[in-house]
Amino acid sequence: MSEQRITGLAARLYGARIYGVLILTLVVAGILVPSFSQSLNLENTFVQASPNGLMALGETLVIFTGCIDLSVGSTLALSGLVAITLQGSLGPWPAVFVGILSGTAVGALNGLIVTRLGVNAFIATLGTMIGVSGVAFTVSGGQPLSAPNIGFGLPINNGLIWWLTPPAVAFVALCIVLHVVITRMRVGRNLMSVGGSREASRRAGLRPNAYVFGAFVASGTCSGLAGVMLALGLATGSPIIGAQSVLPVVASVVLGGASLLGGSGSVVKTMAGVLIIGSLSTAMDIANVASWDQDIVIGAVLLLVVLGGSLGQGAKRSGLRVPRPTTPTSATGGAQGTA
Repeated sequence: MSEQRITGLAARLYGARIYGVLILTLVVAGILVPSFSQSLNLENTFVQASPNGLMALGETLVIFTGCIDLSVGSTLALSGLVAITLQGSLGPWPAVFVGILSGTAVGALNGLIVTRLGVNAFIATLGTMIGVSGVAFTVSGGQPLSAPNIGFGLPINNGLIWWLTPPAVAFVALCIVLHVVITRMRVGRNLMSVGGSREASRRAGLRPNAYVFGAFVASGTCSGLAGVMLALGLATGSPIIGAQSVLPVVASVVLGGASLLGGSGSVVKTMAGVLIIGSLSTAMDIANVASWDQDIVIGAVLLLVVLGGSLGQGAKRSGLRVPRPTTPTSATGGAQGTA
């Protein structure tokens, strides 16, 4: 087998490792928690992971640019509260639109702070995470708010296509759309190149700040959509509903192989990362594992996958290279040159 074929096969196997981890997770969870393998639990795993999945897709776009968005959880909470609070005065559908738009506004604010003011994305979104969370507590008075029109949002818990609820359908559809955009369209390739090297993309005639701003707007919109759908399904808005979301969301993107330095990753693999964490959480919930013990397990899995990926990448770069044979001519020439 030629060197190119071996290298190409190694690259494909390395790139597909996340799917192997997903299959292994499902198998091990089914063995350790037999009831997990029931079709209803598998369906619920996907449905319950969909809000985090929507946020993770938006987060993936931001990470592609070499930035990070820590405000996804507080944006989810605020958007849901806005949609619930405004139902009585605006009506259900206008309230939904304004709720999603509030998420877009938070994303635009993040984008402006990062691109116009030059603030590091980690610091900028940490600040908006705290500030938006404060706004959510102010809007709700620190208490969950019930929807005035409970019946409007409850159908969102029903299957829209087979057993897929509207949030699950939105998750799958958005993943497909973003995959096409990133892999087949110029705007997607430009986004990845901005994450790879902003200076090089600027020299190529691109406007890196425009792509970074757009990624933050998309992330805020995804979080807003997830928050509104979640609030409608629960018929309740809460200021703490997304407080623990940011870590699973970022972990899903990292599990999917996206580099925090930007320029690499896949939205389809992010979906796989979301399903890994969702499967682990569902299996441990069924087994009555305490939430803090769940954090330990998920953190360990994340570290093992990332460490394995780093080791595998190193092996791919060095150990799998086929040495070229030394011909007698080259050896003689080398000896003469040395002499």
